[in-house]
Amino acid sequence: MGSRMIWIGNKKYYYYDTYRTREEAYRVAKYYQKKDKKCKYFIVKDYYGMVLSEIVYKLYLTRIIRLSFF
Repeated sequence: MGSRMIWIGNKKYYYYDTYRTREEAYRVAKYYQKKDKKCKYFIVKDYYGMVLSEIVYKLYLTRIIRLSFF
């Protein structure tokens, strides 16, 4: 399980969601960047699963926090 927030330089990036492809994560990041010009994004390549690991991409945004209780 990953963290819900990462620090890069002097900025906080909040975990938004996990995607199967980088293009899908990039499309969502660009959507939120159009809505709020100060919103920055960071996409992290990660592995999901223990035995049969699968590559997933985690999207982190600076100004958008997804409210989830899971």
